[in-house]
Amino acid sequence: MKKTLFSILFISMAFSNIAFSQTLVSWYGKVSFADLSDYNKHIEKYLNPIWDSQVEKGNIISYKVLNHSWGDEWSVVVHYEAENLNTFQDAWSAAVKEYTDKTPKNERNKYFKMLIDHKDNIYSVRHSKSKE
Repeated sequence: MKKTLFSILFISMAFSNIAFSQTLVSWYGKVSFADLSDYNKHIEKYLNPIWDSQVEKGNIISYKVLNHSWGDEWSVVVHYEAENLNTFQDAWSAAVKEYTDKTPKNERNKYFKMLIDHKDNIYSVRHSKSKE
């Protein structure tokens, strides 16, 4: 009984930390080097304006689109920073809807075909410091 209660308490605490603490979402994509230029152009044309708007509206704190210069197989990485998981999920839903509404289907299909694989990670930020 004690183990069960302790497990429930631990899980509840973990989820409350995720829901209420600052959140960093990391999206990793594998895109072949041959497709990377076209993939980046798609992001710049269709996705950056949407996420810029999410920042300007205050729905997320920031986002960064990265290409690796040296490293592993994850050639595109996007970091999204939000006040908490709930606000990120709301921003994500709005961004996906806008992307689907405004981006021609053939462009979306081409973009998704360039993506070999992806993974997502959601982190609770424990400490952070930035220059203003």
